Amino acid sequence: MQGKEDANLKNNYKQKKCVVLGLLLKQNKILLVQTPRGKIYLPGGESKIPPKQREKSLQKNVYKKTGIEVQIEGLRGLRLLNGKKIFIYDLAEKPSSEKAEKNKWQQSHGYQALWLTIEEIKKNKAVTNYIKTLINDLLNEPLISIKALA
Repeated sequence: MQGKEDANLKNNYKQKKCVVLGLLLKQNKILLVQTPRGKIYLPGGESKIPPKQREKSLQKNVYKKTGIEVQIEGLRGLRLLNGKKIFIYDLAEKPSSEKAEKNKWQQSHGYQALWLTIEEIKKNKAVTNYIKTLINDLLNEPLISIKALA
């Protein structure tokens, strides 16, 4: 069974459409985004761009929705969850963004950055089960290494 899952991951890794998310931890809190409708999720989004441009796209998306400039520390791993290919990148906050200010896009669209602990995430009803499961997996289970897929 493990061999079949590994083969599926290899095939999905080569395809262009996927979900690209960033994980930024700071003082035992995780950076999340709250939408104007109140939903809370990890920064990132669906990507239809070539693999080489995913990192830049993620950086732009995080800044656009949170006002926090980040740099990619590395690819944490790949997950399949509910049929979606999910690339998870470790992020680091750029020193220049410590005083994150809302950018014009954030102000006009009503997005905001939230820093929540694991306990707060588990209790918050605005965080979907999908995101709760993914965060739990990220922090408690090893991900399949991309190097193993090459």
